[in-house]
Amino acid sequence: MKEGPSPSPSTYEAVACDLCGADDPAPLHRGPDRQLGGQEQFTLVRCGQCGLIYMSPRPADLSPYYPPDYAPFDEAKRKATNRISAYLRARDERALRSLVGRAGRVLEVGCAAGDYLLALRERGWEVTGVEFNDHAAVIARQRGLDVRTGDLLDANLPAEAFDLVLLRHVLEHVPSPSATLIEIHRVLAPGGKASVLLPNYDSLERTLCGAYWHGYDLPRHLFTFTPGTLIEMMGRAGLSVHRVHHTYVPTSYVWSVRYWAQAHGHTALARFFRNDNLLAIGLFAPLGLLGAWAGRAGRMRIVATKV
Repeated sequence: MKEGPSPSPSTYEAVACDLCGADDPAPLHRGPDRQLGGQEQFTLVRCGQCGLIYMSPRPADLSPYYPPDYAPFDEAKRKATNRISAYLRARDERALRSLVGRAGRVLEVGCAAGDYLLALRERGWEVTGVEFNDHAAVIARQRGLDVRTGDLLDANLPAEAFDLVLLRHVLEHVPSPSATLIEIHRVLAPGGKASVLLPNYDSLERTLCGAYWHGYDLPRHLFTFTPGTLIEMMGRAGLSVHRVHHTYVPTSYVWSVRYWAQAHGHTALARFFRNDNLLAIGLFAPLGLLGAWAGRAGRMRIVATKV
């Protein structure tokens, strides 16, 4: 693995719980940046009052951990992923249409270069995006999409402007998920829906993969949610949860085994376990199905309604 950035200790900041405000953390997990490499170690803690899992202390500047070749921003990696995910996007669109009842006004927070928004626009949706990475946002705008650069909290979007807000592997990255959810409540039309997809700490996948679980993704994932902590946070923001869907996605197993192989010097094995290797993905299909069936999948999609 290539060496990653190594900020000095002075660039770290301790934070309180974003759910209940308590400053009562207990160490839970410590590990490196397995995606970019390097010797730096990061610590996840669990709030002693409400159980929220979050990183503290955390880097004050996270930009070095999102390099230009970070997968959602890299053109070659996006094309490889798109070949696999085209079918999944079509399936997702049908599910989203059933939530709203029609192709309505949708906001995607963390839209990267806009691949998902383009697919929705082609199917009749009125689309808007917010993306914190300037390079990715520029690409999205060059594709004719209305995408604002920056954080949702700074986007100054109009109130009650959207029927649906999507966050796909985004909420765990933001400095304050609670503030983000409150802003989502503000921009949603009455009765509008929010759909949040992210890793599930209470999963069979995390139990089996242990310290090498892909869902940790330190230090980019500032928060690691369970269904309970996310439902509680959404409720406090005025979003009433009515669906928790455990998704069948075996690729996280592939990444986790890749991390284990890299850590133990098994270079050939690490090359085999890639998220674009259909054979490697197929090996973990039974475990992915088992987790989804048992309600303990590695990824969960929680849908809530503005109340």
